[in-house]
Amino acid sequence: RASRGSKRSEQDLVEHVNALTQKLMEESIAAQKQAEKRLHTVDERSDQVIQAARSQMEKAIQDLKMDAEVAKNAMDADLQRMDRFVQEIGSKMSTQEGQLV
Repeated sequence: RASRGSKRSEQDLVEHVNALTQKLMEESIAAQKQAEKRLHTVDERSDQVIQAARSQMEKAIQDLKMDAEVAKNAMDADLQRMDRFVQEIGSKMSTQEGQLV
């Protein structure tokens, strides 16, 4: 009888350990799936943040290009005005030299 009781206790202990092991494995798998889901969510958020930053940078680059074009056009206009001014001065000086001769 004691032998049967001992075997029964041993069997109960083995079943209990097996049940705990099974539960631990199931919880581990569930935790891993949840971690993968969180990682996927973080990846999606990171992609969104990167895309938003990329869009902002592209807009800033376009703004800089437009500003550079405006500045170039203004400088070209200034150079044309200066060129005309120099030509007018040259013309007046030629006229004055002609009058002196």
